[in-house]
Amino acid sequence: MTWYIPLEDGQPAPHLGAFSAPPPGVNCVVMTDAELTAARQESEQPHPNWDGFNVWMLQETAFKELCSMAFQRGHGSMVSALFSAYRDVATGKTEPFEITFAAVCAAGGALQEDRERWATQAAKMHLPETFCQIIKGNNE
Repeated sequence: MTWYIPLEDGQPAPHLGAFSAPPPGVNCVVMTDAELTAARQESEQPHPNWDGFNVWMLQETAFKELCSMAFQRGHGSMVSALFSAYRDVATGKTEPFEITFAAVCAAGGALQEDRERWATQAAKMHLPETFCQIIKGNNE
């Protein structure tokens, strides 16, 4: 069967309904049963909350102390690089972040319990498993 799915911000929005005929005055995309099922499953998946994790980490005392200690030990450039590398992680480019995060953790003396807490928070915010493992330190 063919379904008409309303668009929301230019994207199919199956949560708004599926119609057998286009609703008047509503921009829609046409989908098959299989496409509609896939779109509904995708829309039910939680989205990664990169901004929320970033805010949480910047307020996290142990992380602030880690960065401060790394700066004091002469690794300020790595701390600065960490934030630009973090931006790229959401696009799948993890290697620069992995390298800089490991260097900052080593220079600042990160405790494993802190890294595990940060990784747990990242997982709660639906961030990719690869990223969580980098935070936790299992890739080093």
